Amino acid sequence: MRIFRLWCFLILALWADTTFAGRLLTAYTATWCGPCQQFEQDIAHEPDITRGYDLEIIDAESDLELQRQKSVHVFPTFIITEYVDDKEIEIARKIGYRQLEFREWLKKHKAKPRH
Repeated sequence: MRIFRLWCFLILALWADTTFAGRLLTAYTATWCGPCQQFEQDIAHEPDITRGYDLEIIDAESDLELQRQKSVHVFPTFIITEYVDDKEIEIARKIGYRQLEFREWLKKHKAKPRH
């Protein structure tokens, strides 16, 4: 029975991995930023907030060149990207953090199932 459950889990994981287009959520934060700290606390306590996204949190203060390249001037800045034909495409950008608004924004931009 244990092997059957493991097999079902693996099939579901493979199906989920190939059925949805992957999107990357990058959070540009700063150590002194209150809303940035709140975001990090929220995802630590409720990791489901970012379900469906690969999450990357970047301390933008430590990489000023990246901050300039991505046009990040305010913290936190969230950018959703997707790779299409090996090119990174920006899907959406959000400045600031309020949990309910953020959840709705993520839901709106979640990848659609492939057919």
